[in-house]
Amino acid sequence: MAKVQQITLVSLAICLSTLLGFAAAANPEEKFIVEGRVYCDTCRVEFETKISQPIKGASVKLECRNITNEKIVSHSQDVVTDEAGGYKIEVKGDHEDEICEVSLVKSPRADCNEPTEVWRKARVVLTKADGVSGTYRFANNLGYMKKEALPECKKVLTEMGYFELQDEIGEEVEDMANIFIIALLCFTICVSSSLNYSYGAAEENMHYMVVGHVYCDTCRVEFETKLSEPISGAVVKLECRNRTNEAITFQSPEIVADSHGDYHIIVEGDYEESDCDVALVRSPRADCSDPTEAWRKSRVVLTTFDGLSNKLRFANNLGFKKDIALPQCTRILKEMGYYELSQEDGDFELSQEDGDFTHSSEL
Repeated sequence: MAKVQQITLVSLAICLSTLLGFAAAANPEEKFIVEGRVYCDTCRVEFETKISQPIKGASVKLECRNITNEKIVSHSQDVVTDEAGGYKIEVKGDHEDEICEVSLVKSPRADCNEPTEVWRKARVVLTKADGVSGTYRFANNLGYMKKEALPECKKVLTEMGYFELQDEIGEEVEDMANIFIIALLCFTICVSSSLNYSYGAAEENMHYMVVGHVYCDTCRVEFETKLSEPISGAVVKLECRNRTNEAITFQSPEIVADSHGDYHIIVEGDYEESDCDVALVRSPRADCSDPTEAWRKSRVVLTTFDGLSNKLRFANNLGFKKDIALPQCTRILKEMGYYELSQEDGDFELSQEDGDFTHSSEL
């Protein structure tokens, strides 16, 4: 009889726990904090370099649309960036059936107010139904382009191997000041595109180079810090799937990151109707082989029909988490203001068991 009572009590407890779990998941008072940064692309290359500059006073907003009918479900007020170009947006409710994006509104700098094509908006996932339980969500950095590139850009880009990559995929390194050549090139591209449409050519011979980086998240916080380490020998692959039936339309071989944790993947063809993602495969480091939830894969757009003509496409950095966070992470995260933000949210703390930074409700 005693055993029957015990089984009944355990079953009741599990049932109540499950019901509470559903109630929590559907809780309209669920709260997320979206963080990101706005920068000035001082080299006009559509990505950050070491001479990019944070923009204080830039305005951004967050908007969520229904995934089916694309109607706006919710949106934030305009939020202004701080001294470091950083912002945070508090969002209430779980947005599982919505596509949410942070987008640029305006820049206070007259010399840097042209939104980049690639990073004028950034998508963020605002639901815990995807397996990511953290309250903090990190958006990709958004950028404006400087009206004129800085003189030192050529040196910086050469050090990055930017021009070598362009040569590898057949792009010419052009003299930006030669307006006549640029105008002629644009006219040629325009005529070529018109002929392609006329004869049904679907950019079959288009080549892209996808460039990215793999790092070790040494603080186990799901984003990069100055303590993050590049992972030489990390393996990634790129896969495209048809947006309608999810059939694989392209799959790269496994690619190994170099000594700096960088990789590049050559892709043939135009994939307007496909969703393409670079994904982590494995890490060579036994102490850093746990893929981050937020950055285990990164989407890249591989079509010229979206208005982007550049053949170089940049994927978000992908990360593996270290087994145990480094001791100096506490100091670094305090310097970043991570704990101050956490305290505003109420209850983040460092777990002593595994070195993770986790929400106390999960402990």
